[in-house]
Amino acid sequence: MEEKVGECPLGSQCIESKDGVLVRCPWYTKIRGKDPQSDAELDESRCAIAWLPLLMIEHSLFERQTGSAVESFRNEMVTQNEKLLDVARQERLKQDSEEDDDKNNPKVIE
Repeated sequence: MEEKVGECPLGSQCIESKDGVLVRCPWYTKIRGKDPQSDAELDESRCAIAWLPLLMIEHSLFERQTGSAVESFRNEMVTQNEKLLDVARQERLKQDSEEDDDKNNPKVIE
């Protein structure tokens, strides 16, 4: 099947020559990095609108990673808080038992 490049939906061209001057659309953007779907190196120029689907995929990947990190941090905080509460409960029980001992064994003041 033959493939054709369509015209800009905004009615413009990414790059065109006018009076010997190369005029580039402000949305014509060069991106370098890795393709989030194939991990292939990218070094291409395209319309910013054409980059949107690829950038949205990459953004959702980072969102998932961030969500996973936040969940891991939350789980660690819950574990640490439970340990802290256990220590506080033990300390409170220790204080209560010392107070009970003091009530049962009054001290003589001379």
